[in-house]
Amino acid sequence: SNRKIKCDKLVVQLSPNPFKEKRMDIEEEKRMDREEEKRIDIEEEKGIEKGKEEEEKKKVVVIFGIGSRGDLQPLVAVGLELKKRGWEVRVATEERNKSLIEDTFSLIFLKITGDSAGIIFEPEFQEMLAKGTLMPMMQETDKRKQAIWPEVSQDYIAASEGADLILSGALALTESYCVAEKRGVPWAPILFGPTYPTREFPLFFVTETSLFGWLNLQTYNFVFWALWLQEKDRINKWRAEALSLPPMPDGMIKVIQQKQLLNIGAFDPLMCPGEKVPQDYPSYFRVFGSAFVPDESDKQLEPKLEDFLQEGPPPLYLGFGSMPSANPQEFLDMATLVCKTLNCRAVIVAGWSGLGESTENNCNKNILVVKQAPHHLLLHRCQTIVHHCGAGTCAAALRSGRPQICVPVLLDQPHNANHMHNLGVAPPPIPRKELKLEVLIARLKSIGEKMEGRAKELGERVILDGTEKACDAILQLVEE
Repeated sequence: SNRKIKCDKLVVQLSPNPFKEKRMDIEEEKRMDREEEKRIDIEEEKGIEKGKEEEEKKKVVVIFGIGSRGDLQPLVAVGLELKKRGWEVRVATEERNKSLIEDTFSLIFLKITGDSAGIIFEPEFQEMLAKGTLMPMMQETDKRKQAIWPEVSQDYIAASEGADLILSGALALTESYCVAEKRGVPWAPILFGPTYPTREFPLFFVTETSLFGWLNLQTYNFVFWALWLQEKDRINKWRAEALSLPPMPDGMIKVIQQKQLLNIGAFDPLMCPGEKVPQDYPSYFRVFGSAFVPDESDKQLEPKLEDFLQEGPPPLYLGFGSMPSANPQEFLDMATLVCKTLNCRAVIVAGWSGLGESTENNCNKNILVVKQAPHHLLLHRCQTIVHHCGAGTCAAALRSGRPQICVPVLLDQPHNANHMHNLGVAPPPIPRKELKLEVLIARLKSIGEKMEGRAKELGERVILDGTEKACDAILQLVEE
């Protein structure tokens, strides 16, 4: 029996203790969990460091653009394409455009002092616009620029810091080129129309009547010379004192020609007289087609606009972009009478016209007022496009394949309006100061099947991948 007890004791001693084993299992699980957490933390840290390295490796493009939304949107289109290709995109522009850059397109905003677009709201400048006097307008804008030049010049220097590439719109050419030269980085201008010197047609700011070759060429030389005279002293003083660069003896057009710098023509060949690029353009001036913001940036219209479009036949599109209206209510009354007379509907895209969306409370059911709307989602669903003929709107209107009524205000708009008429997609233009109810109704009635067919034909010819091709050329410039 003692043996049995011993044996029993031995058995008891050797029997597994379930509670102890359970504790051991729990401890082991905890230890393994701690090791797994540690491993995950290490991986996350590595991922973060890798992300930081990749972020640090991102090349930076700074795009300088001055003016209204129309002056900026093609530049933004190029920026969005470069962002898609891995670049960090910074847009240097005026405070008025900050929301457009940051909120609408999610790009980085850098401030340039001033409000060049704000001048068009002032009565004195509007009087100049009405008279169409180019030189006084140039002198007035230059005078205002000089008043804030110390701040503006510093902003250009600050905005260019860290850039691997600098791009520029037409209104920032000289300043952006100078800081690119100082930084030693590639630079390219992006132009929205056929404004490079050619013998085939004159610069439209001077005349729209084609002269013989040599005189056509001189119209460009005259305007570029006049622009350089205005800024020469200021620019060369800045180059010497702030940038430690030698003086520029001539303006930007001479620099471009002598150095054969790449120019991006962000416009469709349809916008050239003769519907083709001039044969005497040099190889470094490359026309790729209009720079459209990618369609995916706006996937759908706002609900009230979509509902309005679906509730009835295609409406008129009435929009004047960044052009202010001296009497917004008068314009609204005219639209109401047009709809009543022609038994049609209208979408008014207010832009900077002064019409608020609250205005729709005073409208009948046939008119809808919205602040803004993506052209590529709206214009092709409209009956006729009544617009101010800014370069960007012209490109979008051509793309839509719909006929147009052109109501130009200033600068390139009268030329663009005449060009739309010459293309056969619009009746004769109505200068904004001559816009009257009976004239607008007569123009709308004059649109027939022939014009609608021509608009559709040209809409199918518009180049849609111009932005991608422009970016290919820009990146080749960087690689060189």
